[in-house]
Amino acid sequence: MGTVDADVAIRVTQDARDYILDLTAMGTPFDRSDDGGYALSSEAAHSFARVVRVKGDQAGAPMRASISLIPRPAPMPGRT
Repeated sequence: MGTVDADVAIRVTQDARDYILDLTAMGTPFDRSDDGGYALSSEAAHSFARVVRVKGDQAGAPMRASISLIPRPAPMPGRT
């Protein structure tokens, strides 16, 4: 048995596709393969390519930029 919490891994992987599609719709410029699909890479000790990427390994900043465009409610007066 590994160190991964199986319930967490299942929830994350079940939702991943929808989050990737949402980020794509928001403008995250994921790398694409020749056939137009997402270019996948393997990272760390992963045994197969399953990580979407932007310019190789620079996905963090473009994803953060896309997420920052999501409107947020204004803070309530007197609350921090």
